[in-house]
Parts: sequence; C-alpha cells; structure tokens
Amino acid sequence: MKLRDYAVAVVVPVLVALALSLPLFDRMRGLSVDLLFLLRNSLLPEEARSTKDSVVVIAIDEATYLSDVEPFRGTPRVFWTEPLARVLEAVVAAEASVVGFDLILPTSIRGIAKDSEPENLFIAALGRARKQSKVVLGSVSFGNRSIVPHGFYQSAVLGREQIRENIRSLNVVLGPDGVIRFVPLQFRSAADGSFATSMSLEVARRFLGVDTRLDSEGFLWLGDYRVPAMPDPGLTLDNGEQSSGLRNDLLVDLYRGPASFQTHSLVDLFLCLRREESAAYFQRHFAGKAVMVGLTTDVEDRKLTAVRYGQSAEQAVPVEPCAVQSEPPADERPRKLIPGVYLHAAAISNLVDNKVLRLLEDDNQTKLTAAVALIVGLSAMKLSSLYAGLAFLITTLAWVGIAVLLFTSGIVVPLISPVVASGVTVAALMGYRFAVTDRTARHIRQAFGRVLAPSLVERMVQSNQMPTQGGELREITVWVSDLQNYTTISEILSPSELVDFLNEVYTVMSDTVEEYEGFVAQFVGDAVVAGFNVPLDDADHARHGIESAIACCQRVEQLNREMDLPEGFDLRIRVGISTGDLLVGYIGSKRRLSYTIVGDDINLASRLEGVNKVFGSTILVNEITKDLCGSSIAFREVDVVRVKGRDAPVRIFEPLGPSEAIGDDVKEIVSRYAEGLAAYRDRRFEEAVEIFEALAERDPVAASLLPRAKEYAETPPPEDWDGVLNLLSK
Repeated sequence: MKLRDYAVAVVVPVLVALALSLPLFDRMRGLSVDLLFLLRNSLLPEEARSTKDSVVVIAIDEATYLSDVEPFRGTPRVFWTEPLARVLEAVVAAEASVVGFDLILPTSIRGIAKDSEPENLFIAALGRARKQSKVVLGSVSFGNRSIVPHGFYQSAVLGREQIRENIRSLNVVLGPDGVIRFVPLQFRSAADGSFATSMSLEVARRFLGVDTRLDSEGFLWLGDYRVPAMPDPGLTLDNGEQSSGLRNDLLVDLYRGPASFQTHSLVDLFLCLRREESAAYFQRHFAGKAVMVGLTTDVEDRKLTAVRYGQSAEQAVPVEPCAVQSEPPADERPRKLIPGVYLHAAAISNLVDNKVLRLLEDDNQTKLTAAVALIVGLSAMKLSSLYAGLAFLITTLAWVGIAVLLFTSGIVVPLISPVVASGVTVAALMGYRFAVTDRTARHIRQAFGRVLAPSLVERMVQSNQMPTQGGELREITVWVSDLQNYTTISEILSPSELVDFLNEVYTVMSDTVEEYEGFVAQFVGDAVVAGFNVPLDDADHARHGIESAIACCQRVEQLNREMDLPEGFDLRIRVGISTGDLLVGYIGSKRRLSYTIVGDDINLASRLEGVNKVFGSTILVNEITKDLCGSSIAFREVDVVRVKGRDAPVRIFEPLGPSEAIGDDVKEIVSRYAEGLAAYRDRRFEEAVEIFEALAERDPVAASLLPRAKEYAETPPPEDWDGVLNLLSK
C-alpha cells in the first residue's frame, strides 16, 4: 500500500463515523440500545432474569376492573379511594420504605356521591403516610398545563409544612423515534429556577434515606453515589418541553420489563385485608421495599420503551396471591408497550442498586465507531474482496459480542453505528481499490494470469508495477526445447489425439518452468520457449533456467512411462539454453499484442537445442549461462561450435546436475573427456581417439567426437585449423 492508500483507509472511516454522529441518525443510536436489550436478554438472560426485589408494584389491573367486589364493581376509578386507602395503610404498616403513585386522581367524589367517607379514608391515609415521609404522589405537565392530584389529596400530602417533595413529576424523556429510554432525574422550577427531584429519584432517595446534590460538572449525587446520567440537550420530555441540559437523563435498564418485578393486584390486596393472615402477608411482601402503585391494564398508560424487543411475557414471574386465585393470562407473548409504572419501577431499582447503565457520550461513541471501522477499513485495503468481507463479518460478530458483554456490566457502547460504519467503509474502500489501487493489479492478473505461475503473478501484484509496455532490454536466460521424433508421432496420431498429447506434455513443462520462477513465452509446434528473470527480477535466473530444464527432462521421461504411446516410441526432449540481453514486453501488431521475448539469444538457444543431435546430449548451454551459475551446478565443456546465423564461435557446455550430487563414475568420465578434448585441440588426434574410444560406450558425447578424431588422425586439418566445429544447418 502506498501512503496515499493508508491516508484514504484512515480518512474514510473517520468521515463515516462523523456522518453517523449527526442528528439525522439519532433513531439509529436509539435502536442500538433497544437491540442491546434484545441480545442481552436472549443470549445472556441470567443478568436480566432475576426479579428485582427492591421495588414492588401494586397494579390496578384487569382483575381489579373485572372484580365483582365492592367498590370496584360498576363504578369509575374515582370511587376506588377506600381500597387505595386500606391498602396504603397496610403497606405502610408493613414497614415499606416509601410508596409512590404512578396514578393521578385529579377529581373528587364530593358533590357527586352521597357518601364521601371513602375519600376521607384515603385523605387520612395519605396524611398518616406523609407524616412518616412514606408517600409521593405523581403529576404530569403538558406545556403550561398540568394534571395534578385533587386539592384534597394535595393538602393531605403537603401538610402544613408544604413539603413539595411529596408531589413529583412522572414525565419521562421521549426520543425522536417516539421511544422512551431515559427518565429525568430532576426538573427545573419555572418559578424560581430551582431543581426538583423526579418521581423515580425521589422514591429512590427516600428508600436509601440520603440527600441529593449537584456538583460543578452537572452530575447528580445520590448520597455518596454519583449517578452516571447523560447530558440531555436535544431530548424532549413527553410533554413536549426541552429538558434542562444537565447530566440529568437516566438511561433506564428495564431488565425484562414487567416480568422482572413482583406485581400484586389491588383487588387481591384489598380482599387480603379481610383475612387474619393479612398482616403477615403484607410484612412478607412489602417490608423494606419501595412500592409503586399504577395502572397495568391493556389499554391505559402504555409506553413504548427500549425493551420493546427484549422483554418477556408480562406474567412470567409468578406472584403468591393472598385472596384472589387469578387465572393465567390467555396470551403470554411479549408486548412492545409496557405499563408506565414499570418504567419508574426500573429507574428506582437502577438507582437504589447502583446499577445504572453508563452510556458513552457522543464524542466517545464517534471515536469508538471510527476505531472499529478503521480496523475493518485497513483489512479491506490489504485483503481481497472475499477476505475483506469475511473480516467485516468476523469484526461485526466480535463487536456484537463485546457490546453485549459490556452491556451486561452496565456500559452501553454503540452497537449499530460501528457495524454500519464498517460496512460503508468496506464498500467505499473496495470501490476505491477497484477504481484506483487495484487497477494495475487487475491489469497484471488479466495479462499474466494464463501466462505465469500464480505465485509470480501475485509477486507482480505486490510490486504493483506492470512490465514496460513496448519492451525493455534486460539480461534473460532463455531456453528452447524440442520433442524428439515429433514428426513420427504426428504422423501416427490423429489431429485430436495429437492436440491432447501436446497439451499433456505442455502442462508438465509449463508447471515445471513456473515452479522455478520461469515464464513460458510461447509454444511453437512441439517447441517450448521459456525465459527466466522476466517479468520479475531473479538474481539466480541462470541456475533456475538450468534446473528447470533438467527437471523438465526428468518429468517428460516419467510421462513417457505413463502415457499410452505407440510401440517403439520414446518421449524425450532436447533443450538449448542461452543467456544474454533480450527485449521483453508487449510486442505485436497494432491490433494484437502479446507479452514475449525477442533477441538473438533465442536463436542461439534454438541452435543449441539442435546441436544436441550432433553430440547425443540432452541439454547444452552457452558459456555465459554456465559462468552465472557459479559452482552450484557441475558442467563439462563439450566443444566449440559455429552455428548457422552466427560468425563467432560458441563454447558450449553440458550441465550434469547439482555439484554435490555428481558421482565418482561421472566425475571420471568428465575428467577423461576433458583430457581427450584437450588432446583433440592440441592436434594429438591419436591420443584423443584412444580416450574417446574408451569412453564411447558410456558417453554419447565422447562417441560423437570419435569419428572426427579418427578422421583428423588419418588426414590432419590444415595448419590454420582453429578446432571449431562448423554447423551451418539447423
């Protein structure tokens, strides 16, 4: 990767993360929280399944509405003050810590009913609970208007001391998507600008028996506990008003919704009071608890909350009834809407248990989103599309797992935005790579995918540089091979059989050339032209060229044993190898180009391939190739020849194999042949004949020189003889 590519890989995820932090995506951030509830409650349910014992709910439920017991039967809720009074007194007598009402009675039965005694009982019960600081009534506001308890009930809880804390707001924070996830901790007074606790905070404060205060950073302290609430600009209360701007919004952990709280039916508790064991029952269920009274019917005070996807069936936790044996509900499926009383019950439970969800602030969410996307982005720039997609999938699954685990410990990180940012980043960077970075690599694969070994192609891709178009001059080792007796077999086989035969031979040879980092330049009939040190640099090109030629001869010989060839036909190849400066590149007509090699050394290699026929050898190389190999390969000098098309003589050598693998018998033949060749060149032809005759049965090359040595022994060459064998035909 270039520095430019690294810069793009960093800038793209950062820009995407910043874009996702805009208010336009507030709904996505809210949905992220909702999905965390779903995943935690589904994958790690134990954290959310335990019943929250610190808060108990008294429900005005369907059983209460449908009861045949007086005063519930056939009367509106305003007439139910006697059951509320009796139950309130029993709960307070059972040493409940505090009772909060998510129920507003804004009207009075006085002037309507003949008997106002039930209302007086409720007023008296409120008064007695107020003296013990154990009751908080609720109110809600809508703009400049409010719904508050009737004046009689206000007077009962305010008392002469006018303790305003006994009436607290039930308003909650409504998200831009209409989902309630936050509960305010305080409200600013329109009259004097002072702050008043919300219902949830007031009940929690009394339960703990501590005071509240604000520090200089805007955090609220509940006794010695700093509540990790969020700043609330941009959020609105459910009454349409803007919130205060302090760190005032408590992200509520709703657990499993209603199923996480012990819930008692009002009618059951009312009838329980008629039993002797009622005191023990109330003591067992309400002592030391925070109690919330509210509506839980199917149609009243239902809220769309963050647990809309992750809650359980509302009656999942059985409650020990006292007097009414209620039937199980017909439908136990989870509900998206939950009664508002459970929202406050959950907020109170969070506060008293010091288990408040800690949501990362916007800046940190953006940084975290960018960091996750950056990891995926860097992988997208380094890996192929398939592996980049796999990296995105793995990162997504890993991130979801991390987010859920953090959520179980109370830390809320963005779930969706890192995944979305990663996906957008991968898509954007893949497009960038296609248009910019991978353009050269794509061209390389298209041009060389069927020409070079995959490993060589990938090395070219890594270098990100196409070979020079139009040709470049470089030192190349090139060899040309030819099949022995090809004319004979081409006459025996049908055209289709001949093609299959050649394809099989070409495959073996091509694979071998590529194994030694070579390049098959062309197939011409039965001939193969291969180059080394092209298109990539190879310092050992001469050695690789010779090693590949030796390996090709061995593998073709093995193929000869495996193929079903005509009887008496032996499949063999001859190879001529030369090293020199050749031109390599895209060469051809204006309409058709091919990547190939041209130069005189190809012709020399071709001539040397033919010279093998003269000497009975298999592989012959020129002197430059031999010298470049150093001592890694053993050679013997064969002769000096003048081939067709060249005036200058060429010293030719036969590679014998790796130096360390040469046996003593071969060394003895090579040594004796060198002596014979020296005698031949010194015009000591009789001595040369003697040596070549001794080697002829074991050494085809010595046998090929024997007739010439005999001829010169009988008829010596002229005095100006230079010892060069002139081969002026192919």
